[in-house]
Amino acid sequence: MRPSLAAEELQRNLTHYLTTTFGLSEENVRSGLESFLSDPERGVFRGPYLRIRTPFRTETDTAWQAGLGWWPQGFVPFRHQAESFARLSTLTGPAEPTLITTGTGSGKTESFLIPILDHCRRTRLQARPGVKAVLLYPMNALASDQAGRINDHLADARLHGVTAGLYIGDISETGYAHVMTDRGEIRRSRPDLLITNYKMLDLLLQRSEDLALWEGSDLAFVVVDEFHTYDGAQGTDVAMLLRRLASATGNSRPGRPLGDICPVATSATLGQGGVAEGGADILEVAEHVFGTPFGADSVVGEDRLRIEEFIEEVDYDLPMPSPRELAALPDPERFPDAMALIAQAVTGRMDLDPIALGDVLQQHVLTRAVINILDGKPKTAPEILEWVPRQGAFNWGRALPTLPEEAATALARFVALLSLARDAAGRPFVNVETHLWVRAVQRLLREVSKEPAFRWDRDPDQEAGSSGRAWLPAVSCRNCGRSGWAAFSPAKDPHELKSQSDQIYRAKFTAPKRVRALIRATDDELKAARGRAPGTGANVLLLDEGDCTLKPVGAADVRDTVPVWVDLLTDRAAEDDRCPVCDVDQGIRFVGHSLAAIASVAVTQLFTGNHLPAGQKKTLLFNDSVQDAAHRAGFVANRAHQFSLRSLLVSGLTSDTRLDVLIGDLVKKANDPEVLSAVV
Repeated sequence: MRPSLAAEELQRNLTHYLTTTFGLSEENVRSGLESFLSDPERGVFRGPYLRIRTPFRTETDTAWQAGLGWWPQGFVPFRHQAESFARLSTLTGPAEPTLITTGTGSGKTESFLIPILDHCRRTRLQARPGVKAVLLYPMNALASDQAGRINDHLADARLHGVTAGLYIGDISETGYAHVMTDRGEIRRSRPDLLITNYKMLDLLLQRSEDLALWEGSDLAFVVVDEFHTYDGAQGTDVAMLLRRLASATGNSRPGRPLGDICPVATSATLGQGGVAEGGADILEVAEHVFGTPFGADSVVGEDRLRIEEFIEEVDYDLPMPSPRELAALPDPERFPDAMALIAQAVTGRMDLDPIALGDVLQQHVLTRAVINILDGKPKTAPEILEWVPRQGAFNWGRALPTLPEEAATALARFVALLSLARDAAGRPFVNVETHLWVRAVQRLLREVSKEPAFRWDRDPDQEAGSSGRAWLPAVSCRNCGRSGWAAFSPAKDPHELKSQSDQIYRAKFTAPKRVRALIRATDDELKAARGRAPGTGANVLLLDEGDCTLKPVGAADVRDTVPVWVDLLTDRAAEDDRCPVCDVDQGIRFVGHSLAAIASVAVTQLFTGNHLPAGQKKTLLFNDSVQDAAHRAGFVANRAHQFSLRSLLVSGLTSDTRLDVLIGDLVKKANDPEVLSAVV
């Protein structure tokens, strides 16, 4: 994956989507909204933040093998993985309670899975049946993903006889050659590894038909993944659940609720630096949840190479392209060979494989500069670029003051090259992460003025300013694309509009007939209105920029006013969201977009772009509740289907495409399983 390019493309396309989805017909309003939404300080985005970290330290000797009887062929562990193996191995003694707190991409799964599979292999050889390890995941998606990885390991002939079962709420849509998914088979076979979530484990301990699963169990491990999610009431529930599990399997003892079961917890969020950097808190939480003592050495944190170890010396003879040269190369999103051209500009060669590319980049000035500047911490492109010239890339200093966007594009492309590189073992050369924060477009206010200006409601960082102009909720018409404001019109004096945003939003649901749409009128419409008498429906009036009162177009004082179309007399028009310009019902809407809609656009963009390999097209959407998750799942799936179908149609269009040919090509493409979901 190329995270820096994916984030750049995603931000650009989301901005384009948000500004075009409202169908605004006024060019100045559309450009003003786009400028506001993409503003790095006030808009919908924060970031993207880039973090590049040096690789994890690998274990240089083979001492780790002494505690295991099995490991994947050719496997060389990271230092923290070898530390986990030493704690969790049962070859020479009982396993010890362990908290694995290494970051994303650190191989947390292998840290506990390899010694657990080795334990199951050994007990199978000793003819000891029954469940030996329970792996708990907070979500079905994580459990299913883990099942796939375990399935790959169980294909190893040396693990012949070791079994695993996936028992989750949903019926698995994926079939596994070595992992059971049929509930009846799981109960009968009593697999060595049981992969489930805490809700299903609760049911497995209650229902009489599931009691057979625990007969003859030889439970040695219980693994709780994403341990940081089990806080508050949910943490208490899981703590009691684990005690019931130990009791049901005959392991519980006075003073030691889990008995001899070894607890293992993983988290990429808590205590990454070990006990000295927050690990003490997670130790205390773990002891409460598992009811088992955890020593200070039970926290396994990540161990990365220091920058001076990773980049020992710099080759100053390597090419140093300027930001303009890198930004001028073809867009990698649209040209398959673009990354080869970027590699040539940076290394002088186009024929480097990922491992050779990593060897060259390890000696490049830009690599050292970027890693030194970030030092493992997230920063934005401007924050990085400010320091790049001071780290030896002197020719980048001339571009920053005059061409900041060009420099940011160049940086994203260089970082994409780092993402493609690999070390000698085929692992990522460096760990590249991007974080892009997007807020919902809600409660958007527009300044009452002739030129469009926007800000967020209730945002202390965006004050109304000293102009004295009012700010009202922004609205637009879905039919004609005209835009303007919404205001509260009192029944007693309709012309004396109320500008308090809370009152307007609340009245939209409690008293919709009192909320009036004020659509910006053009100068020609104002001129025409002055030559005719007011009608009984919508009319052009003058909206005062300060106190939001409405004046007739023939008023003596028209300073600091904006001409608007508004229907003050027809309550029914307000209730039906009728546009005062095009007279179409259900046309007026607040300018806004929900997070669910934005998420569906983001997912579609990532999946249809060229930055994600086919095997990595997976998304996790975290929600606050089960009900919210159920809604988001259906909404995102439906919207993603719509967007995918549109993309598929666009890909088949040319300047002279006939409709019948387009439909025929679409039907033919539906034979491809990857395309079928976009058609049906």
